[in-house]
Amino acid sequence: MRYALSVTIGLLLVESACAADPPKVTDLIQQLEAAGTGERVIAAERLGDLGSAAADAIPALTRVARNARRGSLEGEHESRRANKYLYDACLDALAGIGPKSVPAFVELFADEKDDHFGSVARHIHSFGRDVAPSVPALAKLLADDNQDFRVLVAYLLEEIGPGAEPAIPALVALFLNPKNGADNLISSGSLSPRAAAVRALVRIGPKTQKTIEEKVLPVLAEELKTGKSARGGSTEEVLSVLGEAGAPIVPNVVAAIRDEERKFSREDAGTALLGLGVAGRQAFGKLIAGPDVEMRKEMFEALNHHLMGEDSHRNLHFNTPRINIAPFVPTLATMLKDGEPRQRLEVARALSDRADKVPRDVVDMIIGLFRDPAIKKWMDQEKGAWLSAPNLNSFGEVGARALVPLLDSDSAGVREAVIDQLVHRKWSAGALPSLRKLVDAPNSLLALDAALHAARLSLDPKDAARLAERRFLHNDDPKVREYAADYLGHLDSLGMPHYEALIPLLDDKNEEVMQATGLTIHHHAPKGSAAARAFADRNLVYDSNSAKITRSPKRQPEQPPGVADLITSATTERDEWKRAKVVLDLGDRGAAAKEAVPVLKKLLTDPDPALRFAAGIALAQIENDRPALRKLLTAELERAARGRPVTWIAAEALERLPPDFPELIPLVIRWLEREGDGSRFLSFFQKYGPKAKAAVPAILTILRGPKVPNHHYFGTELKPACDALAAIGPDAREALPELQRRFDTGSIEVALAAREAIRKIAGEK
Repeated sequence: MRYALSVTIGLLLVESACAADPPKVTDLIQQLEAAGTGERVIAAERLGDLGSAAADAIPALTRVARNARRGSLEGEHESRRANKYLYDACLDALAGIGPKSVPAFVELFADEKDDHFGSVARHIHSFGRDVAPSVPALAKLLADDNQDFRVLVAYLLEEIGPGAEPAIPALVALFLNPKNGADNLISSGSLSPRAAAVRALVRIGPKTQKTIEEKVLPVLAEELKTGKSARGGSTEEVLSVLGEAGAPIVPNVVAAIRDEERKFSREDAGTALLGLGVAGRQAFGKLIAGPDVEMRKEMFEALNHHLMGEDSHRNLHFNTPRINIAPFVPTLATMLKDGEPRQRLEVARALSDRADKVPRDVVDMIIGLFRDPAIKKWMDQEKGAWLSAPNLNSFGEVGARALVPLLDSDSAGVREAVIDQLVHRKWSAGALPSLRKLVDAPNSLLALDAALHAARLSLDPKDAARLAERRFLHNDDPKVREYAADYLGHLDSLGMPHYEALIPLLDDKNEEVMQATGLTIHHHAPKGSAAARAFADRNLVYDSNSAKITRSPKRQPEQPPGVADLITSATTERDEWKRAKVVLDLGDRGAAAKEAVPVLKKLLTDPDPALRFAAGIALAQIENDRPALRKLLTAELERAARGRPVTWIAAEALERLPPDFPELIPLVIRWLEREGDGSRFLSFFQKYGPKAKAAVPAILTILRGPKVPNHHYFGTELKPACDALAAIGPDAREALPELQRRFDTGSIEVALAAREAIRKIAGEK
């Protein structure tokens, strides 16, 4: 049996250090065009792994890809499924072969024009400037009837840069295309066709300047004069992508802003002005510093809008560096003194978002706003006023320490804003006595906020226990009960000892209270705890579609599936993710799952690479074949190290397997460095403890977070990173400064994990 298993495992091994002789290209082409679907997918994968040596397979891969895409859209489910994997494998193979495949991708591109940035577009984009020889073919696609597709082509040309020069006439035609509509686009980050065309022209480089001045700027100047934009993108949007190339039109924009008839929104035009390079920003500075109070207000709104956009995907609209607000600070400082309270706070908020450009005297002015009678009155009267308040933590220790005395303000609105900002455990520690005092305040909602933030700052179980007091959980005001249940969930492990006190609220007549309680217990209560059992006894379930707690008909407790059940799921489950995990489940049963071997062997030639890999892992585990298991894992990780596509289930397998393969650690580190997303690998390093010390620099990179803030980062990797460093122990000493920072500023769960890591690295018992 072991010999047969080794033979079948060999089907999974692609060209790598584990494969003795790379297969011949001619043989793989024959397998690609004539074998069963699973074998055809394997042939495509192997051709991609051969790299440029498989260039002779490009025509065959292109033919098979086109037919497979067609097959993935019609016919029975299994046929569509098989063709989908074959199509993806052919595209990945073409990408693996390299730039010689670019013409093939361009040939296949039009087939995906309804897919909104489909696989072919992503592959073309990945080649960057190597696409330049195919620019004439891409330029022809700019006249397609599908507007989303036209914009997507412009985006790809933009990424090519100077090499896209042959597309200049076609891009001008796209800008002027009478077919351009006002539809909301999806494929290009909501960029309009006119703006997409101009942005591509700008990024081609200086050779387009004359074309822009002759073909684009006169059109925009006329629109500024008449107040009427052509279809396919507003005047302001097109202006905003010009950057330095738009300098000649700055006077026209300023004239439109000053126009008393206001044919254009001043805020939109001001935002566009900030996108017109140095000349635009200088002109903007004069407008915002001028004597016209209304103009100053509207230009601030434009500036604020621009600053908020710089950290989002819409920053792609600007071909200029991030704005330096230093030249505008004197004017903004003046605005801190005058005007309505809301605007003064919003100006302060904008300055706090660019705190590194704000001098100390202006910081003191911003802190002083919280003591201004007009500001305090407005914050007391305006619901949600704290959302407009500047973030004093942005100014470092000075700002964070300034929050502490403000906690004793006679303004409830100021206290509400300040409490929410008390997040730095070192610099805000002085606030604990006042917070603990506020927990006994007559205002129950204020008292709850104080209790929550006291627990967050101190990490003291005694502070956490205050949230579970009867005055909150049994308060007559349902809003207080709701917030108390919700806040106990925010405390993570600090709140867990008090979940049993939440059980009566699962039967609360107020729906919001029941929802908050149910969500806290569902997301945080340990399995088998009294709260978790009470949740199940009431037939409560979490509906992921609505993100709400619902009641389900009473059901018998689910029994763990047996081997026979898993075999059935391995052959019938349509969810590919679940199916691959079921196959790994069979492997986890070891020799007890021997009856699954025939099914698993059949899956070794399935079109789904994740399912094939999972089947190989499961077979090796069932037979306890450690050499085969090691070969499978090594081959897959070596593919990852070379930048080839790797099945997602490999990370799942690494997480499940015992720490018996320390030789894989360097390969996992290389995979992590290439992928960037470390959340899948941290538990692997934690499992190996001190043996994973070589991973400390990579884990430290994860712990630091992204260099540039972005809206995709949620920090879910931080606690696992702390846990992995704690397991490595003293050899992770270089991470101590960053762990201390995470302890000072992180969430409760991150801070607790960071504290434990610091303790173990320092060798404390």
